[in-house]
Amino acid sequence: MASIVTAGEVMMRLTPPEAGRIAAADSLKVHIGGAEANTACALSGLGHDVSLISRLPEHDIGTLAASSLRRHGVHLQHVSRGSGRMGLYFVEEGVSIRPSQVIYDRKPSAFTALTEEPVKREYVQGVEVLHLSGITPALSDSAADWSLELMQAAREEGVWISLDINYRSKLWSHTRALAWVEKALPYVDHCFAGWKDFEWLFGWEKAEGDLSSRLGAYYRRLEEEYGVRSAASTDRTIHDDGRHTLRGYVYENGRVTEGEGMTFQPLDRIGGGDAFAAGVLHGIQTHQSPEETAAFAESLSAMNHLVRGDNASFSEAEVQRFAAQLNQDISR
Repeated sequence: MASIVTAGEVMMRLTPPEAGRIAAADSLKVHIGGAEANTACALSGLGHDVSLISRLPEHDIGTLAASSLRRHGVHLQHVSRGSGRMGLYFVEEGVSIRPSQVIYDRKPSAFTALTEEPVKREYVQGVEVLHLSGITPALSDSAADWSLELMQAAREEGVWISLDINYRSKLWSHTRALAWVEKALPYVDHCFAGWKDFEWLFGWEKAEGDLSSRLGAYYRRLEEEYGVRSAASTDRTIHDDGRHTLRGYVYENGRVTEGEGMTFQPLDRIGGGDAFAAGVLHGIQTHQSPEETAAFAESLSAMNHLVRGDNASFSEAEVQRFAAQLNQDISR
């Protein structure tokens, strides 16, 4: 298995129980998450040697977050403690045709203070893979510069770099996001990006054909212009009865492989994309075929949708059994 490091802010999520409204809540459920932390937890569960680069508050909330990460097997040698607050976000869970709502309350935080310091070369020494998301550079100008510095250090160390664009319009402007992504992509070996990123963020003209054909055109252009050799994304359909159909797409060697797709009733959809990213990275690092990678990542994402919380740890064997037993009632 690979030695992997991720970097980003660990978040505390607060959610009214029973899909209640934030404005009327008298209690809130607590979960620890964050895009990079979620991916780290999933990769650790699959057997990889995973470390996180972050900073947590010195108080008990930071201790809670650290304990949660340790339970998932994530190494914390690059997680420091310092002054500042814990990044928060509040989620009002959607039901049926009512969409989910997210409110961020995350700056300034202990993590953004970390990004005002120089990147330590030890973060990426002896590491095979660095995984980042576009959420981290969105937090501040210093976080944007720090993220690029980390990627440059990783490239100089010969580390394979993965970037999930993960554009969040509530965190930064379209102009700032695009400018940063265009600086970052020359360092990237693998990119998680969907059609919305190309058509809405990059402003590329809509390609012709079905989604698989469109993604193929975008990914080939991404490779030609920036040297990004592999990519992946999902497409989600939400049905009237509340079920979701999730389909994965994996681009390698100039070709898009479309997964078979999975339909399920989600319990908690947050973190599903991070689990898909972990499944794809696992497939690439264990030399699975694109077809195997797409199927594995779809299964891991679906499993994450079926547990409460932002992240979950499943072993490779559990994911394989899940995929094999989809049509069975119970595992005995």
